[in-house]
Amino acid sequence: INAEYMGENSSFSLFVSNYWQMGSSGATARLPTESESAVLQHVRTRLGQTFGSDVAESDTVLRSLFAAIPDRPDDAQYESCGTIWQYIGFQNTNPLSDLGRGGGTLSALNLLFFARNCSAVVSAMRLRQREKRAASNAERGYPWAASGISITRMCCALVGLIHPTAGSSTQPSEKKWYPFLVAGLPPAAAGDDLLANFHELYCIAFELFDEAYTAADATYMQFNSVVQQTRERLGAALDTLADSAASGSNELSPRALRSQLGLPPRS
Repeated sequence: INAEYMGENSSFSLFVSNYWQMGSSGATARLPTESESAVLQHVRTRLGQTFGSDVAESDTVLRSLFAAIPDRPDDAQYESCGTIWQYIGFQNTNPLSDLGRGGGTLSALNLLFFARNCSAVVSAMRLRQREKRAASNAERGYPWAASGISITRMCCALVGLIHPTAGSSTQPSEKKWYPFLVAGLPPAAAGDDLLANFHELYCIAFELFDEAYTAADATYMQFNSVVQQTRERLGAALDTLADSAASGSNELSPRALRSQLGLPPRS
């Protein structure tokens, strides 16, 4: 056999290396690359940043979130503290009381992205849950914004930044689908631009959660159980998609994940 053909950097050696990384039945779990780690680090940073610690940024985000809510009353006026925030789905008239309880600035940015980019879906979700809560004296249905904070933490657990039950900080473990986090990102992406695919993952997770919660006609006592089911379903779907991408039959992207899960394309 030609020695050059068998050399360390030969096409044959690269094929063998890629084969073993991919595995005989699909992708193989691994730790994140440098670019993937940069995304995860920024997610961790924004999760750990207390919402309200940067007063100017927090005010801008809240004003933007207020403006992005598709079904807010026509006569509603922005105020930093008031009943409009309970209408939006926070548990109190001051949104900082919810946003300060574990989701950090990341949870506010996730909610804003979802409201801005999936307005029809958000409007339908919110209407459905308001009706359920009104008909059951708030025993069924869920408060949209407050629940969205839990979805942020669920996504952070999914990518390996926090423990799924204890909630404590953890280090990323080996996963098949880390390339999802950087799919389509510009090479020079930095700052909050690194959150693009995490935002997409959040939207998908929230839609799956709403679907499961509605199908089960769940009460708020079942909330954590539905969150866990959603995390497990989403993790399994990402693993399957990673295997398909490794075999060349699909791409490891938000669009492909939506298609696999039967969710409509994001408009």
